[in-house]
Formats: sequence, structure tokens, C-alpha cells
Amino acid sequence: MKTRFTTSFVSIMLLLGLTVSFVKVNTNSYQTAFFVIVLLTIIFLSGSSAVLNATALGFASIMPTKYINALMGGQALGGTFASLANILALATLPSVTDSALLYFIIAILVTILTFFGYFYLYKLEFSRYYIFREGSSYIYDVHENDKIINKRQVQSSIWSVFLKIWKWGFAALLTFAVTLSCFPAASSSIQPINDLGWFERFYSPVVNFLVFNVTDLLGRIIAGKTRFLFKPKSSTLFLITALLRLVFIPLIMLCNVQPREHMTVLFDNDYAAGIIIFFLGLSNGFISNTSMMLAPRLVENHEAEQTGTLLSLFVTIGLAVGSCFSVLVIKLV
Repeated sequence: MKTRFTTSFVSIMLLLGLTVSFVKVNTNSYQTAFFVIVLLTIIFLSGSSAVLNATALGFASIMPTKYINALMGGQALGGTFASLANILALATLPSVTDSALLYFIIAILVTILTFFGYFYLYKLEFSRYYIFREGSSYIYDVHENDKIINKRQVQSSIWSVFLKIWKWGFAALLTFAVTLSCFPAASSSIQPINDLGWFERFYSPVVNFLVFNVTDLLGRIIAGKTRFLFKPKSSTLFLITALLRLVFIPLIMLCNVQPREHMTVLFDNDYAAGIIIFFLGLSNGFISNTSMMLAPRLVENHEAEQTGTLLSLFVTIGLAVGSCFSVLVIKLV
């Protein structure tokens, strides 16, 4: 686990550093080469992020449930912070390159801080208990001076874990697939119906990105506070709820998404899009976070890390499916 964390963190920091180095560079003389570099950077950055997310969720799954809530809430908080930074940059920084430089520098600093924070966990007695406790993926025989003198692996098959948590996994998959089908590709193309004056420049950053990220965070907070109201066997209810969220796709398509060729605008009101995005974000945060918190409670202690990794795979597939469908949604509008 530590190797995966270290490798992914270092890769992300190096790739972000490479990106920052190009912000102020004039690349007009080698556009093709620059395009290839950017594509490769995105590929490796996405891969490193996927490994980091899967490892982090697996790590959080061996901890008490509230730490999964903290991990998921942190992701939503990051989105909210990025939205606020975007609005602030639009209001204060006239240069797009200055805004981009600021974004990437902040990302690098946060990544470095998180990198050292992870290794600090191994010095805390609380986290060491869950990392080295009997029943985790590895059983450690620890000497009185904390030196590990023996390690015995305890493994369950991925298939046996899958059979226990598949409903929660598909609930998370469907949740993210529906969300990515609508947000941000289609939702960011929603244009205001009325003349909003100076606020028109901020319509998409506020109504689309800020509203979604704030409500997504709110949904995850609510899930954390209400997790005791639901049982791990409530998975069927949440799977059905995730399926019902499919209604958000036509609702977004019927807003004033521009350009459009096939469908007419039904919601010709600037507040309608905000209300739809509000519930899209709220339900996304609530269902996804509840799925992540309750699924590990269906498995044995030594299966917790595998459960977290498997849930991360469900989420990744959901994101990929949603991204592909977002192209179709735009074409159908």
C-alpha cells in the first residue's frame, strides 16, 4: 500500500510540475509536440490519480466508517474550493495564464502537504492500530519495540467480496455515470435566458460549478450524519434510488443548453437549471457517500481493503461510462 501511495503521489507532483513549467512558455513553434506532451501528461496523471484514489479508499476502508466519510467529503471540498477559486480569478485576474498558474501551484502545494500527511499517519498510535491490527489484509506479529518480525497474508477472493457488496457498488457506479452524463459537459453549456448584465459572465461558474460542488459536499455531509439510520442491507433501496436519478439526464437536456439542434427548451427560466443542478449534486453526494460507507460493513476485517479497492473500480467505471454518454447527450440536444 505504501509503495502505491508513494509512487502515485510522486508521479502526480512531477506531472503537475511539468504542466506548470509550460504555463508561461510560448509553444507556437512546436504545437504538435506540445499537444502530444499534454495528452501523455493527462493520461499518466489520470492513471496516477486512479491508483491514488483506489489506494486511499482501500486504506480508509480499514478504518471506522467516519473516515470514509472524511475522504469522500474531502473530494467534494476540493471541488468547492476549485469553483470558488475560479470565480475569484474571473473577478480579479484578467489573464487566463495567471489563473492557470495559480491553480496548478495550489494543486502542487496541496499534493505535497497530503504526501507528508500520509506518512505522518504511520507515527500515530490510532492509525497504526488499524494498519497493523489482526484481521487486516496482513496479520503482523509486532515485537514490543514495534518492530514487525513476521507477516502472514490473509486474503479473500475478489469474487467473494464482489458478491457481498455488488449492489452498493452498482449504486455508486450508476450515481457517477448519471452525474457525469449531465455534469459538466451538458450543464456547463446551459446559457441564461434573460440578460443578467454583469452577472452573465459568472452564470456558469456559479449556477453550474459552484452550486453542484456545494450541494455535492452538503449531500456527503448529510450522508455522514445519517449513516446510522441505514443498514448495510439497505443496498436495494439505494440501487433503485440511483436508477431513478436517470431522470436528471432529460431534465438537463430540456434546459437552455446551447447550441442545440433537435430538442426545444422546456425550462425557459434561469432558476430552473440551478434547482435541477442543486438536486443533482445533493443526490450525487448522498448516494455515493452512503454507498462507500456502508459497503465495508458487509465484509470481514481482512476484506476491508479489497472492498475499498473494488468500490473505487466501480466509481472509475461509472465515471468512464458517464463521460462517454455525455458526448451522446450533447449530440441529442
